[in-house]
Amino acid sequence: MSETNTNASIETEAKAEPQTAEPPKQTQVDQNAEKLSTYETALRKIFKVADGEELGDIDSKLTELEAEHEKLISATKDKLITASLNALDGYNTKLLARLIDRSKITVDENGNITGLEEAVKAVSDEFPAVIVKKESAKKPFVPINPAQQTSTSQTMNDLIRSHR
Repeated sequence: MSETNTNASIETEAKAEPQTAEPPKQTQVDQNAEKLSTYETALRKIFKVADGEELGDIDSKLTELEAEHEKLISATKDKLITASLNALDGYNTKLLARLIDRSKITVDENGNITGLEEAVKAVSDEFPAVIVKKESAKKPFVPINPAQQTSTSQTMNDLIRSHR
């Protein structure tokens, strides 16, 4: 009888194992299916593909997005360099922007510009016309108010003659 009890307990254990093993497999499959659905939804959103359409070649679409991203970064860096050139004082910024070698100017991820001073100096050494000479300080025109004069013996003609 002990053999029967042993065989019965082995059969009971064997029956118990598949029952406990199947639910984890099923939940794993459900979890994987849910992850795949989430990834597919994300890809459709990124690539702007409708639900009924095929995703197609993901590698080529990813390459297109990367190229577009690089183009936008390049345009942003170019605008940052242009703004920095326009902020320079004492230079003809339009002429400087046309003559400067932008390949020597770099912009890091934080927006810091390096090489701008060296590029500006190189252009100003080669083309002195980019440097704008400051005009001599002229006295601004100030109208004369005869009422402010302390001397009452001066006439209007005298005031005009004295300020010529």
